[in-house]
Amino acid sequence: MVSFRVTEQLARASARRPWVVVGLWVVLFLAGGYLGSGIGDVLTTEFAITNNPESVKADQLLEERLRGPDQARELVIVGSASATVDDAEFQAFVDGLLLEIRGLEGVVEGATSFYETGDERLVSMGRGKTLLPVAVAGDADA
Repeated sequence: MVSFRVTEQLARASARRPWVVVGLWVVLFLAGGYLGSGIGDVLTTEFAITNNPESVKADQLLEERLRGPDQARELVIVGSASATVDDAEFQAFVDGLLLEIRGLEGVVEGATSFYETGDERLVSMGRGKTLLPVAVAGDADA
């Protein structure tokens, strides 16, 4: 019965001075907002693995011994409202663009197109767009 007495006293005090209670809630709310506004400076979306688990060791071994560092990649989308990938003018435009992209020495390590590979996955369903996968110089983590 002692625990009810404390809450009873708090309820009676709140009923006697309701504006004091409202004022305290406003002060608490504003103080919480002020304290919460500074939390963005200490939070980050970056993460790092702090130990060296087997998955990290395996990834390092794969990179060192098999595949090399992950390569940065970009996709160039080429599309036309009137032509399709089957049209000669569309192919000429894509081939010219591919030559320009490959001419970016030091920036681009390689690029390909549907016309070189015949890979239908590089063509949209309506055949009005195609992808040009481009391997960018440097690694993906840079």
